[in-house]
Parts: sequence; C-alpha cells; structure tokens
Amino acid sequence: MTNDSGQKWSPSEIDFSAVFAILWRRRRLVVLGTVIATILAAGMSLLIPRAYRSEAFYQLGSGGVSIPLFKNSSSMFTNPNRFLSYAHSMKWFSDKENRRMAQQFQEAQHIQKWVDPLYAFSKEDQKQLAAVGSNMNNAVLGLNLAYEGMSPQKAARMVSFFGRYVRDCLMYVTLFNYISDNVSEAHIVLQKNENNLSENRFRFEQQEKKKEDIRAILGKYPDAARVEIRQLVSLQDGGARFLSPVTQLVGIESAMADLRREAAELRRNREKLQLRVEFFDAGKAALSQANEKGELLFQKLQTAHRELFAKKDLKRDPVREVFNELSVDQQSFDRTFNLAYRFISGPTVPTRHVKPHRAIIVLVSFFLAGVFFVGLSLILAWWQSHKRAILADTK
Repeated sequence: MTNDSGQKWSPSEIDFSAVFAILWRRRRLVVLGTVIATILAAGMSLLIPRAYRSEAFYQLGSGGVSIPLFKNSSSMFTNPNRFLSYAHSMKWFSDKENRRMAQQFQEAQHIQKWVDPLYAFSKEDQKQLAAVGSNMNNAVLGLNLAYEGMSPQKAARMVSFFGRYVRDCLMYVTLFNYISDNVSEAHIVLQKNENNLSENRFRFEQQEKKKEDIRAILGKYPDAARVEIRQLVSLQDGGARFLSPVTQLVGIESAMADLRREAAELRRNREKLQLRVEFFDAGKAALSQANEKGELLFQKLQTAHRELFAKKDLKRDPVREVFNELSVDQQSFDRTFNLAYRFISGPTVPTRHVKPHRAIIVLVSFFLAGVFFVGLSLILAWWQSHKRAILADTK
C-alpha cells in the first residue's frame, strides 16, 4: 500500500507523519466541515423546545403520615386514570394541555418520577438506630415535587397541581378509613346496645314478678311481716330466700332501681349511637358519590353533618354530645388537610431552562464532526491512492 507520495504503508504500523501530511493537505475540508457541522448543530439546538424545571417541598403535617397511609394513598396518586380524571375535573389546564398530559402520563412511573417521598428515617438511619424498628415507626414527612415544563409558569403550575393532587389522595384515603371503620363500629355497638336493653327489660320483668310473688306470700302469711329482721342467713347462692319477705321486698325494689338507671343509660347511649349510625350511613353514601375525590368527599361529609343536626334538638345532652364529638373530628380533618398539608418551599418559578444543554450539544457536535471529517480525509486519501488499481481489477 502506498500513499499519495508513492511511499509504502506497512499494515503492522501507522506512519503518523504520513497521516499528518494527509490531514494537512485536506485541512480546509476538516476545518470547514467541522465548523459548518458545529454551526448547524448549534442552530438545530435552537429549534429544540426549552424545558424549565420547577421544584417544591410539600409537607405532610408536623409529624408526617404513617407508612401504611402513604402506601395506600400512593397506589391512588400513581394511577394514571385517576390522575388524568382529577386534572380534567380541576379545570386548571386547557384541552390541549390535557391531551398532552394524557400522552405524557400513561404509566405509574411517569408520575412517580416527579414525586419523591422524604422519610423520617432512611434505610441507613434504620440500620444505625435500633430504636427505629420497622416501617410502622417510620413516617413520610413530605414530598419533593418537581416538573419540567415548556415555560416557567407551566412548570410551577404543574408542581402546584401535584401538591393538590397528592393532598386529595391522602384526604380520600383518610376519610374512607374514617367512614368505613366508624360505620361498622356504630352498627355493631348499636346492636349490642339493643341486646343489653332487651336483657335489662327481661331482668326488670323478672324482678316485678318476684315482687308480686313476695307480696302474695305476705298476704298468705301476715305474721311473716313481724318476723325478727336480725337472723342468721346463708351467704351462698339462694341464701337470700331465708330473709324476711319485707327485707326481700326492699332488696327487690333496690335491684329494680338499679335496673331503671341502667335502662336510662342504655337508652341514652342508644340515642347517641343512632345519631352516629345516621351520620356515618350518610358518609357511606357520600363515598359512592364523591368519585374518589378527597376534597369533594370532605365537603359532602361536612354537609351531612350540618343537615343531620339541623333537624335535631341540640339542647338535649345526648344530641349535643354527639354533635360535639363529630365536630371535633371535622375540625381535626380541616386543620390537617388545609393547614398541616402545605407547601413549605416552592413551587419555584425558574429563570433559566434546563434543557437543551446547548454548550454540551456544541461540544459534542464539534468533536463528532472533527472525527468524521478526519476519517473522511483519510478515506479519500486511500481511495485516490488505490483508485487506479481498483478500477483496473474491475475491468
């Protein structure tokens, strides 16, 4: 093999002087080609849409939320169908933006990439702190939210939407558990109360019958009323029958008085339980109407609370007591959802884009173009030196 000067090239070694000579003769091709390709790449980079990154930290209460609650909620807010449905119902975005979001968020990981939970104890912390134990002792303090949009305002608005969306999921799961647990418990306790009332009535009736029987004995044996009260009786079961009939009547009256007080307390509890059953039944109906929207469910629950007690006499102690208990629950939820769940920082409105990285594009283009045109120069030099031989062989 020979170069343009007629010198032979050995296949086992590279003659760098010959290579440099070739490149020097074709320096205009290498330099101009590299410069033109770099300029074209820089110009093309101007056509790539810019992306702006907004970030924020969303706090989940002063002590965070438990791991089970967060996991139950995260299975909801990583659901693309629910995510898109909530975005459409919020009416924060135009139809074009909603269609773009439908293309962008098709799988759970497309949402997860922008939502990063901050745990109270990381895995490394749990290894070092034996007192931390299992995840039940851990908590999610908040969420690092981010998004890259085509403008600073769109990116910030999307991060704000993420915060509200996660809050809505937590609201729904919290209220769902609250309603489901309490509606079952209220029905069960009410049934037990009814059973206790039935038993109380039966025992009261038995005491009345016993009182009538004792009075019949006194009528049959009038001298029994004058029997000395002080006498030795057995303390074993059934020993009271040896007491005088008058003494037994006093005991029966006392037992009946206790049963009356017990019945009054049971009826009072029944009234309270009936109110709770009525309220949580309304909450259960609201679950099917809220369409898995936490904020809407909370509004319906508050409406059910107002409507229920608007028809009740709040001057009555049992009614007032249940009203206060449920009001405390509503206030606690309101404080958690509207005050404890909030942005601590951000969403930021970026002033510089993060994509495309034009400096990197220009540098990479310059390097690749230089390599390409150097290789092209060597190939052209080889072709010129072997062109005659190759053409002769083809003839």
